Amino acid sequence: MLSSFYKEALQTQQNHSHKNTAIDERLNISTAESMQARLGQGVQYLQADVRTLLSELESVGTTLSITRNQHAIHEVIGRYENQRIIPNGHSGVILNPGALDLRLFFNQFGHVFSLEEPGSTGPKYSIHFYDTQGHGVHEVHCINETDKTAWLAVIKKYATETPGAPHISAEKPNQTPSQKTFEPSNELIQEIEMQWRAMDDVHQFFKLLNQYGVKRTQLFHAVKNQDLARRVKNTALISLLEESSQEQNNIMIFVPNRACTQIFTGAIEYVMLTPQHPWMTASNSTFRLHLNINAITESWITRKNTKDGFVTSLEVFDANGDQIVQLFGQRAEGQHEQKQWRRQTFSLLSY
Repeated sequence: MLSSFYKEALQTQQNHSHKNTAIDERLNISTAESMQARLGQGVQYLQADVRTLLSELESVGTTLSITRNQHAIHEVIGRYENQRIIPNGHSGVILNPGALDLRLFFNQFGHVFSLEEPGSTGPKYSIHFYDTQGHGVHEVHCINETDKTAWLAVIKKYATETPGAPHISAEKPNQTPSQKTFEPSNELIQEIEMQWRAMDDVHQFFKLLNQYGVKRTQLFHAVKNQDLARRVKNTALISLLEESSQEQNNIMIFVPNRACTQIFTGAIEYVMLTPQHPWMTASNSTFRLHLNINAITESWITRKNTKDGFVTSLEVFDANGDQIVQLFGQRAEGQHEQKQWRRQTFSLLSY
């Protein structure tokens, strides 16, 4: 028998069929709580270490993988191959540039559920990963190319026999900006700029953020109007995607959340923005990005030094200073930045 809670969720889904996260917001619950309410109704709790489960997914072949944050959904068709995951390690990589490319932070993962739903041609299967606060961070979906026998074997192996999953105490995401004040002196700004220019790897920027205990936008404001960080109009994302689509140069699109970052590498074929509709789409045959452009509060062109020279990116943020999406020009280690990408990003500075 369906719980009254699940009936309410179904009715809400019928009335508001656009996004599952929006449904959960209307019910004032996390997406993991919504899934937990459906246990026994096509939903099973998977009692498995995330590292182990991801390793098992290599056996199922090609899938659709989805990583999301509050404002962006990143979908890629690929395989869980080339995993660089250490048992009990805090982070890992699934490295397939041009296909499934993931950066994983395991201490942020909390719960995993499997879902079976009716479809027009048979059951639809998926696995849903949640962070420690119950917010959806990653999904894996069975598609025609997936080995369904291997998929069902993985689910059977880890589905729990207990009647309910562990208690999920959801922390709702902040809805208003909550950044501590950062007003560096001129001397400190010069120090930050010197440290920034001294980097020879883009990942060293995280050390800079941790050193000062600030968000990316706060450092950008500190050195703004320099060649390191320049604020641009919030239409820059659409403009850049459209131009790269027209010119067909390979780009990289990163969508992060607290547990993982999913990366697309390739050329965009289509960019669609419906008038008076907040969600834009950029896609090709194996990739799709959905993004709520109304959530964009700040957009920055930033440059970071590497052993191969400066690389340029577009970084887009919400009202909390959280990164929604980041774009780079595709390049391999040892190569200089694409001249085409540099021209495309620098053209945004003339806005």
